[in-house]
Amino acid sequence: MFHIVLIVSLLVIPNMLFDEKTLVDFYKVEKLIEAENLEDLLSYFNDILKQNSNDSIALNLRGVVLYDFERYEEAIASFDKSLTINPDDVIALKDKGKTLAALEKYENSIHYFDRALEIDPKFVQAWNNKGHSLYHLGKYEEALVQFDEALLIDPQYIRSLNNKGITLVQIGHYNQAITYFDKAILIDPQYVKAINNKGITLYELGRYEQSLTYFDKALQIEPENKEINQNRDKSYVLFEVVSSILNSNSEIPIWFTQNADWFIKGEITQEEFVGGINYLVEKGIIRV
Repeated sequence: MFHIVLIVSLLVIPNMLFDEKTLVDFYKVEKLIEAENLEDLLSYFNDILKQNSNDSIALNLRGVVLYDFERYEEAIASFDKSLTINPDDVIALKDKGKTLAALEKYENSIHYFDRALEIDPKFVQAWNNKGHSLYHLGKYEEALVQFDEALLIDPQYIRSLNNKGITLVQIGHYNQAITYFDKAILIDPQYVKAINNKGITLYELGRYEQSLTYFDKALQIEPENKEINQNRDKSYVLFEVVSSILNSNSEIPIWFTQNADWFIKGEITQEEFVGGINYLVEKGIIRV
């Protein structure tokens, strides 16, 4: 899958950020992006750098393409060279931080996001990416602060809306998380990540039939997405099991009814609830 998100973000940044001279033809870059021609894009930036090895914009953009190739160490080298030319380039600082995060060097990545934010406190992507790194460090409350900072600047920044929702799920605030996924979906009804994440959250709440609706919506957009297909399959199995129990003429043990109540209230884990279902299946009390 072609992921030139960082390049697209660069292309829409106001031209005043590009005061220095560059050989980059942004019209040509845009056409190569539209054609999803990653190899030619990398060759194009390499050709420019043969003519001028200090073209920092070409260095940044080459780093982004290398990131998309998952050639992270090479991408960092490209950003580093750009930063020797312009140490205050917030885009290169943010992109280096993002690449370090891809290498799971989250503490290091935060250093570069912070440097970018010292220069430009309204840099939404840097706030969001810092939150992402803090999330992966398990610092959920701190991560929420970063996403809130991003949303104060741009309330419709769907990545922060989605990321805030994911973080709220981690600390058990499921219903609040759903409101943030809903906000992201309202802004972009095709935003698969938020649609899938809402499905996951509904699944965690035991609302399997509703979760299936969102996994199906996500699969209409990305039918080959393996993760979403797996999520749907899991939810479908539990939906069928619960439906079987509700429609069963068998006498369901009181302890299982209590388990279901506890599960809905979040007082036992999903694994414990499913363990009870497996027991009933093994004993032939319910059929799946």
